Amino acid sequence: MSADRRRPGLRELLADRAVAEGDGGIRLTALRALDERFGPERDRLARAASEDTDAGVREYALARLAATRLLAEHFTGTVQSRDLIIRQAAGETDTVVRLAAVRALIRSVADPAVQAQLFLRVEKDGEPQIVREAAEALADWRDYAGRVCDRLAARAQEDDYAGVRLAAIETLVSRQPLSEIADLLWDRAEHDPDPDPAVFRTAAETLAAGPDATGALAALLRHRAGPPAEPAIRREACELLGRRFGADPAARALLVQRARDDEEVEVRRAAVAALDEGGARRPEARALLIDPGSRLAAPGRPGRPAGRLTSTTR
Repeated sequence: MSADRRRPGLRELLADRAVAEGDGGIRLTALRALDERFGPERDRLARAASEDTDAGVREYALARLAATRLLAEHFTGTVQSRDLIIRQAAGETDTVVRLAAVRALIRSVADPAVQAQLFLRVEKDGEPQIVREAAEALADWRDYAGRVCDRLAARAQEDDYAGVRLAAIETLVSRQPLSEIADLLWDRAEHDPDPDPAVFRTAAETLAAGPDATGALAALLRHRAGPPAEPAIRREACELLGRRFGADPAARALLVQRARDDEEVEVRRAAVAALDEGGARRPEARALLIDPGSRLAAPGRPGRPAGRLTSTTR
């Protein structure tokens, strides 16, 4: 028997502090000490996971329930522990704790009740990482694979939060052949409304890497490289045009126009860099770098010429 187990009152003191202490950090320390010195106890961890007011304590308790054999053993008898974690996955307001609950459920993904809750997370959860992990966990289960893909496609188009749209698209790209999701990617590359370019970038780059990238994609990128697209979208479109279609005269003409005329300095710089893509400076890029009339930086103050990038070589 260890010295800690023989020490009178230590276990009772730690158990009291794990519940009655007003500071969440101290409750967490006491709970950890109990687990380390005396071993995990399912009932104590379950109470902490469901009742403690501190998110860090709840997260730790859920993780310990999942990491030990307590949860798996309990599945063979009562479903109390499973249902506790399902409730946490469904109703926990702290996203870190909710993610911990989802990860705990994924350890027992063969359970039908767990699968049902994970699908609800794919359908409804507002945290992108939860959507990703729940979808990945269900993707290889025949009863859910098609429904998961359908729901991800819907959220990629309809969700108000760009992070969820991105998570849905990235998960589909990692799991589905391009032919199955090309229409969705075209839609997002053309219409995604968010000023954060991550969704547009993922959709457009996936299409550009495919075997059937054509002039239609170049035309779409030229369209997105100009107003009314958001500046960040215009910048990304210019960069991809240079990488994928830099030899196309129409693409180069558009990039020259963006480099001279765009109101945003980052778009102008991206356009010049795109013209210079590959290390072989194109005549258009060199002219823009040395032409005093080029607008490659933000407009200067009244009475001063607009700032610009200049070449130190002729």
